[in-house]
Amino acid sequence: MSKTFCLLALSLFVGILVLQKTVVAQSAQPPALQEALALAQEAGISSLWPMIKRVQIVPLTDTSPPLAQYHPKQDPQTENIIGEIRLGTNYHRYKKEYLVLSSTVSRLDRPDFNQYMTVLTLLSLSNENAHFIQHLNGSLDDFYHYLEADNPRGMCTLYALQQHVSDIKMLESALIIENYFLGIGSPKGINAVHLALKKMELGNLFEEFRHAYRSRDLFSLKDSLDHIFHQRLKYNIASLSRCKDTRMTLLEKDVFKRAIQPAENVFPKIIVFPNTATQYNH
Repeated sequence: MSKTFCLLALSLFVGILVLQKTVVAQSAQPPALQEALALAQEAGISSLWPMIKRVQIVPLTDTSPPLAQYHPKQDPQTENIIGEIRLGTNYHRYKKEYLVLSSTVSRLDRPDFNQYMTVLTLLSLSNENAHFIQHLNGSLDDFYHYLEADNPRGMCTLYALQQHVSDIKMLESALIIENYFLGIGSPKGINAVHLALKKMELGNLFEEFRHAYRSRDLFSLKDSLDHIFHQRLKYNIASLSRCKDTRMTLLEKDVFKRAIQPAENVFPKIIVFPNTATQYNH
């Protein structure tokens, strides 16, 4: 690695931390946030930086808030999209879950709670980054268009797809982080990734996604993404009661493309198939 590259990387990382400190007071920073951003820098998850530069970080101290959740927001004066990430800072329940999840890992290879929370926070940020991009590119407007037009099939189909894409974005980040820990020979880091995915009920799906992604087989990847979509469908639309008994429908091509943009480096490998949209909307 050249000295110039090291200096550039260090400069970027310091800039990110300085920016972060202007958004959230140092004393109020969630404990794992700084470590998660450092890991993202080291592992090469560059897609996070546009979001981190533009959103506000809002720590929450509720008893059981989501670890990270993106909320769309616009600057009232300029109408520029800024948004905010609400981060849970009460780690009590995460500590309990960690103790249960990590009990099956040998002490020698067991990540500590801080390592686990660092990876979990980074994966959660990656998930919400997908929704930031969907807000930025107009996919969120597409959702509200269906809502205002009283088109529940279009609304629920798009919502399910948006959530699916955020799952894929998170799995892709998990693959990058796992590869990073493999490269530096860190069993604890690798296990931190696996435990975080297990907590999110994505462990088995990650194994399938990794195999399909590395196989470079378009049909295998397509089948894997279809399977992940259907396996997570009920969970992903659970927050919209109106979608409980709503059938899916086909989406317009532009609506579909905006929804999948956050993971476009994965989806173009399968979008060549004529029935892709049908598979993702039924």
